[in-house]
Amino acid sequence: MFYRHRVESRIALPGSLSVGQDCFACGLHNPRGLHIPYEKVGDAVEAVFTLGAEFSGAPAYVHGGVVMTVIDEGMSWATIALRSHFAVTQTFSSRFRRPVLIDQPHPLRVECGELGENGRTLTGTASTQRAAGTTRPPAKSTSTAHEDEQGA
Repeated sequence: MFYRHRVESRIALPGSLSVGQDCFACGLHNPRGLHIPYEKVGDAVEAVFTLGAEFSGAPAYVHGGVVMTVIDEGMSWATIALRSHFAVTQTFSSRFRRPVLIDQPHPLRVECGELGENGRTLTGTASTQRAAGTTRPPAKSTSTAHEDEQGA
C-alpha cells in the first residue's frame, strides 16, 4: 500500500504547533472534531482515516463535504510540513467515482509542489486508496501562502 513507509520516518503533525488545537479536522482539543492523524512521511503527508455514521450523508457513506474537509486539511498540512508555509485554499477540485464508506479505513497521501513564480502560490495533489489497493483519482488544490505564520 502506498501509505506505509518505515516507522522511524513518520512525524506526527497534529499537536506539533502551538496553533490549531481546536481545528475541526485535526485538532486534538476539539471534542467534536475528526481527529485525523496526519503525518509527514518523506516528501508527503499521509493519514489513514475512518469515519463513523455520525459523518454520513447517505446510509453507509461518508458525507462528501466531510471527505473534502479531510483532504483539504491534508493539503494544508502539506504546505506547512513540506514547504514551511501556512496557506489558505484558493481552489479545490475532486472527482468522486465511488463513495467513501463509513467505518472503513481510508489511506490518504498528499504531495505539495514548490512555491510558484509569485512566491506565494502552492499546488497540491491528494489521492486515496480503496481497500482492494486501487488508487482513486487525485484531488487538486491551489493555495496562497501567508507571510505571517499565524495566518492559518
